[in-house]
Amino acid sequence: MKNIERLRPHHILCMHGFIGEGYDYIFTENMSGIIDNILESNSVEIVFYWDNICSKCPNLNDKGFCKTEKKVRNLDKKTIELLELKEMIYNYNELRAILKNRLTPDKLVYICSECSWYQDGICKKTVFTNLNSDTPFDYK
Repeated sequence: MKNIERLRPHHILCMHGFIGEGYDYIFTENMSGIIDNILESNSVEIVFYWDNICSKCPNLNDKGFCKTEKKVRNLDKKTIELLELKEMIYNYNELRAILKNRLTPDKLVYICSECSWYQDGICKKTVFTNLNSDTPFDYK
């Protein structure tokens, strides 16, 4: 079994909004691999710092910090608060059930409204579709 993927809180939402596109090829391949690993292992670790998605993001500077750290921390703070997430390892199916029960369209707007991906309309169309689908992540 592969290592358990680490995701910061708001990235669990990004994961469900993913449509197979990203900043660049490296980022997109990394995100696809992370999703595949989570589905295969049925586990994900929520961490309150940079994660496996951040590792291939072009916004990560040469010192290992996000160029938009303040915004990213705010996204995480809102996600933790509204979805009541804890820093721990989750069974993915249980985490998905938590999201399905706690995330509403209004909460998604509140959490993600300052994110450019959300503003472009990508997440609005896919987060709830992926959460409620029997076969999520049909982006390949």
